[in-house]
Amino acid sequence: LQRGQEYTVLAAGLPSIKDLESVVASPPADVLQFTEGVGAPPPQVAKLIAQTSALPNLWDKFDFLRNYVLDNVVATGAGVPVSIPPARVDDLLTNLEATPYEIVATQAMLARWIGLPSRIAFGFDGGEKVVEHALEVRPKNGATFVEVYFPGFKWVPVVGTPKKAKPSVSSDPGQQQNDPNILPSDEVNIQVFLPTITAPHSVFGQELLRAFMVGIPIILLLLLLYS
Repeated sequence: LQRGQEYTVLAAGLPSIKDLESVVASPPADVLQFTEGVGAPPPQVAKLIAQTSALPNLWDKFDFLRNYVLDNVVATGAGVPVSIPPARVDDLLTNLEATPYEIVATQAMLARWIGLPSRIAFGFDGGEKVVEHALEVRPKNGATFVEVYFPGFKWVPVVGTPKKAKPSVSSDPGQQQNDPNILPSDEVNIQVFLPTITAPHSVFGQELLRAFMVGIPIILLLLLLYS
């Protein structure tokens, strides 16, 4: 790259909420696979989805579900991609704690359960402004998010941030992002170390063994000289 080089990115603009609310067409056949693979909704999921029955369109239903997850589930731990079975979604909706990746996966699975094609995408969210007109993007700016498919607009990225998160401890703080908009969890976890007084171990046995090991050779030597 040469200094002063410039380039232009051409991309379609994102649809508005009103645009997504007005979509009534069904997704094409080659996209229907992105509504499958999640099985039947477990009890907690079915109970949550039932709350969307009065909402008029697919976007409003999905928006309610994803915001319920972001508002109520506390982010904790590293966002390492792992397999998320339906039972795990049921569990995190009960205990209200999950890793960042599980929160994204849950949103994608909820979309599929209501018939909205979805998938998990990866990209970069933000960066650090180092000089004028220069943005430095590092691995810590990597983020997973949900993409949902609406006919006429195709795959639409939907980025959201959990409202609360537990503090994380890492050996490399430079790889963590600090978002002032994320509140600390109401649950406080601290480690308390309590000293316990124990009686010292007896060294009598060790001293007796040491005396025995020293005395035996002397006794054997005396017996040898005597004989």
